[in-house]
Amino acid sequence: MKKGFSLIELLLVFAIISILSGFSILGAQQLLANRAHKNTLHLLKTSLYSAQSNSQNTGFTSVTCPSTDSKNCNSNSDWSNGWITYLDVDDNKELDPGETITLARWITDDKLTIKFNAADRGKKIVFYSNGRLWPNGNFVVCHQAIATKYKITTSLSGRIRIEESEEFSCD
Repeated sequence: MKKGFSLIELLLVFAIISILSGFSILGAQQLLANRAHKNTLHLLKTSLYSAQSNSQNTGFTSVTCPSTDSKNCNSNSDWSNGWITYLDVDDNKELDPGETITLARWITDDKLTIKFNAADRGKKIVFYSNGRLWPNGNFVVCHQAIATKYKITTSLSGRIRIEESEEFSCD
């Protein structure tokens, strides 16, 4: 009776383990990308609801805009780096000294893209104290590693909803 394994048996077991671990690593990466995608989607939706609620509770206009530094609004429609919300006390739709930033979110996943398609190219969303918002439009939230795209639709009545969508491009 021999003891131990032959070199061929060991190589065969090593090859099987390598193949199986390769599949599990790919599955884990896909799972993490999917989780990051959905977390960002829900973070944006809850941020919009929070801005709407702040506006209704304080009686001041609340503005949400894209931001790269969590202190100022960007002048483009790319929300991929993050966003801020502030109370616009003087109702001029600009972040002035003395106005309070009530929410700041930043995104660190460079494979995520968030674009807002609206009449004013998605630079800002304004929430009024009556719950309504301006402008209506669609956020498109995409992740490079995931085929599924989601959109968050904002309507003038203040309704915000999420749905899967293939009709928008992430470019």
